[in-house]
Amino acid sequence: MISNKRLLASELKKDLNRWNIFLEKILNQNLFLTSSGESILILKENELLLEALRNKDVDSYKSAFKKGIKCINSLEEVFEIKSPSILCKTQEFGGKSSNHGTKAQDIQILNLKESIKNAKRDSSSIVLKLNSGKSVQVSDIVENKIPHEKADAFFVNENSHIVLRISLKYADSPNQMQQWGGVNKALNHDEVKRFIELSKSIQSKGDFLKSRIKCHSLKEYAVFGDDKDGVDIVIASKDNGLNLLEDGSWAIKGSVFEKETPPNDGWEPALVARYGRGRGGRIGLSNARVGIFPIDYRHPI
Repeated sequence: MISNKRLLASELKKDLNRWNIFLEKILNQNLFLTSSGESILILKENELLLEALRNKDVDSYKSAFKKGIKCINSLEEVFEIKSPSILCKTQEFGGKSSNHGTKAQDIQILNLKESIKNAKRDSSSIVLKLNSGKSVQVSDIVENKIPHEKADAFFVNENSHIVLRISLKYADSPNQMQQWGGVNKALNHDEVKRFIELSKSIQSKGDFLKSRIKCHSLKEYAVFGDDKDGVDIVIASKDNGLNLLEDGSWAIKGSVFEKETPPNDGWEPALVARYGRGRGGRIGLSNARVGIFPIDYRHPI
């Protein structure tokens, strides 16, 4: 769920390490969660803010925001914020919410929770059947509160044991979805290296590149993550719920992907690069955002 605490100076003062965390998030170009549920980047060109964070200076921090902090949203639009009151104090700062808590995912989890409750009636669990034919006993869905994991939630059984790790995508079609995953952990992969080299041509708004991925392992990693903190299924839907099947088991509404039934057609993972002012510095680029998106993202190929 979205934290009700904000990144005000009064909150940063309570723990000196919060200043460092804030600074590192900007320098590493990590996303910040806003009170509206949107994820944004704070650009590294905000020198007054960076200096205030380095010095742990409350007055300079407030002054930097009053002058305007340049940010960029998911549409690559640059805008300014004038107060830290819109920035949520997420878990890495000591907030009570998880790093997964967007409004869309909150709604998806609540809808699935209600659907499971209604389907159970007087039973302790239901039989959930996946596209691969696999069936699991499910009693509830719970949000993942561990930061930086790919799973947004878990299906659990009546003993509260995890039976499926879930990634949630708020999209009914590939072109509505954001990325499957980033490339930072795959920078040594030959396909990624070649694509990053091509992406150096992206320098102005509207520039866009896309390339099919040949390597099955790279596509699987982008969608499901690694063995350590990856997911078992991905649910892409804006109408999360369950459908009753003829045999009395239940199926998840929307597009559901497993390693046995990976994303295909327009959902197939592809390397994508698009213009993003000040993005890409960690991988040798200057104004490009590179990630792995559905192949029909923006323009089908």
